[in-house]
Amino acid sequence: MIRLCAKIVAETDLYETDEGVRAQLERMKELCKERNNLYEKQNDLKGQKYKIEKSLER
Repeated sequence: MIRLCAKIVAETDLYETDEGVRAQLERMKELCKERNNLYEKQNDLKGQKYKIEKSLER
């Protein structure tokens, strides 16, 4: 859905002409970055959990 909206905005000149659209797209970029950071932290915690479980099995 986000990609479709971005494509529509890219093919029109809404980003250049509409401040509201620009602000929303910038906010979406920030939210995507935050989501990716959380995903990376989650994966790191899963890796740490796995290592701890393996060390406890020994």
